[in-house]
Amino acid sequence: MQAYEFDLKTNQIEPKDYAPLILNEEILLNVVFSSETGFTISFEDFRIEHTDIEFDKTVKDFYKSFYKKLKNLANTEERNEEEQRDWDTIKKLIGNLDALKN
Repeated sequence: MQAYEFDLKTNQIEPKDYAPLILNEEILLNVVFSSETGFTISFEDFRIEHTDIEFDKTVKDFYKSFYKKLKNLANTEERNEEEQRDWDTIKKLIGNLDALKN
C-alpha cells in the first residue's frame, strides 16, 4: 500500500501529560498514511498537524501539539489574524477556556 486516507472522529483531545479536554461536538481529524512519510494527522480548522511513522505515537503527539497550541492561544492577549481565527474555532469546541490560562 502506497497511500491511504481516512477521517477519525473524536469528541476529546487526550494529551498524555494533561487531563483530557472534552469537546462540545465531534471533530473530524484527517489521517493520511504514506509509505514514504508514515502517518499524518491534521485538523485544518485549527491549522495543526503531526507526522510520525507509528500510528499510536502520531495520535499521542498530535494531541500534545493540539493542547500546547490551545494553551498558548489561551495565554495570548493580543492575537494576529490567524491566531484569532484559531481562537474563534476553538471557542466553539471547548467551553471553559479560562481553565487553560496560567
